[in-house]
Amino acid sequence: MASEMYGRSPGSADAFRVLALDGGGMRGLYTATLLDALSRRAGPKNDTEARDLGRAFDLIVGTSTGGILTCALAAGHSTGEIVELYKEHGRAIFRRPIPNGKMRQLGFAVTHMASPANDASALRGKLRKVFGDVTIGDVYARRGIAFCIPTLDIGSHAPVVIKSGHFKDKHRDDSVLLVDACLATTAAPIVLPLARVPIDGIERTFVDGGLWANSPIIIALVEALQLCDKRPIEIVSVGTCSPPEGRYVAPSKSWGLGDWKFGVGAIEASLDAQAHAARHAFHMLTPFLKIPVSLVRLHQTAPPADYVSRMGLDRADEEAIDIMLQLGTRDAETIYSEMTRFNGPLAFLKDALANLPPIESHKQ
Repeated sequence: MASEMYGRSPGSADAFRVLALDGGGMRGLYTATLLDALSRRAGPKNDTEARDLGRAFDLIVGTSTGGILTCALAAGHSTGEIVELYKEHGRAIFRRPIPNGKMRQLGFAVTHMASPANDASALRGKLRKVFGDVTIGDVYARRGIAFCIPTLDIGSHAPVVIKSGHFKDKHRDDSVLLVDACLATTAAPIVLPLARVPIDGIERTFVDGGLWANSPIIIALVEALQLCDKRPIEIVSVGTCSPPEGRYVAPSKSWGLGDWKFGVGAIEASLDAQAHAARHAFHMLTPFLKIPVSLVRLHQTAPPADYVSRMGLDRADEEAIDIMLQLGTRDAETIYSEMTRFNGPLAFLKDALANLPPIESHKQ
């Protein structure tokens, strides 16, 4: 399926450009691989230097695994570095993936009745190696790239957006560590523990932002409308190559706990539904906006049937990693072909990526 276009045709020279990154657990490796391949293909010929993809955008918004990528790009890390993070350390982060099959899932549910499948120590340790003690305020002061990370305060069930201080009077999150922001948005129910993060001097408990904003297109639009200074807005949305949605339900069937995979199935259905709903909401809103806006949802391959059982949100074995790398690289080729089409709707993205500066030698 080709990349999807919504709203006006993108390509304004003075556009306010936004990158919106979906959640999807370990499938963030697909997203990082795709972005890394695109930035390399669009860059100078025969140039092997990693490019600063964050510089192509005025605002970056990402949920869950997309939140990790958001922090990395805003802080000036290469997409290749994040690919390596997933490849080298994914299995340590997701040591106990949710199994396939009802009986195995029942055993898993009983074993983890009072605790999540994994602790957060491996993820925290790897994030600290990447980000150190850098705060959101440090990144915005140094880079000037606005960024937002959705999460959910489980104590009040209130949606929260941790964000850079890009509004003059809003600096609540300046002292939040990038590591803590990532833990807050990736605390997937059942899979990882709740994240306790100090916000404005008060420790709050967060769960995965994907529960309400797994595809953060509307958050990106709302934030961009306040920042764009009447410039046209162009949003590039990137998914995590979700397997085909939906399951056949026999007329006489009424699902129980096993059919819902002891809670995981409900989460998966919610994540998929949000991606559709966000694009539909964008499409319905744009005619009423005074500022020209566009949305590009980049092409994603529908995974072959024999890939699907190997592509879980918490699957980080050798097969899963190989599949994500294959699909990300393959889809980047398709998207790059769209980008290089004469006067094509994605030509603007080629221009945006063509002259990115190299990654700075220092990241802290």
